[in-house]
Amino acid sequence: MAATPKSRPRAFIQSDTGIEIPRADGAIGEAYSSSFLCSTALRRLPSNPCKFVLLSNWNASVDIVQTYDALSADDLYENAGFEIYYGFRGVIAHQLFPSQSSPFLPVSNTDQISVKVRQGSADRYVWFSWFN
Repeated sequence: MAATPKSRPRAFIQSDTGIEIPRADGAIGEAYSSSFLCSTALRRLPSNPCKFVLLSNWNASVDIVQTYDALSADDLYENAGFEIYYGFRGVIAHQLFPSQSSPFLPVSNTDQISVKVRQGSADRYVWFSWFN
């Protein structure tokens, strides 16, 4: 019986798009997470040098109980008014509904991403992770 080959160290990102980021030293890489309170005013995320960012819009409150957001009358998050709009360098081009995450966004700093909530909506947290 042939010996089982040893697995090679994997990069810290391997998505369904096949993106792999190996480091020269063979290490896995570093990842960090935070949250940012979005309002109706367009604002940039805080500055963090990175290679990729992942945004998430939770479908629950941020308190200890973490109650689910209310659905719309047609039982959809998409029509409940809790979306977060995001884009790059001050231009809004995309939206995240509750329970959704963005794809990995290839940027060199988290502050390239601008966020806001829908006009007339309550402030809402966007959760984000960045990868070096």
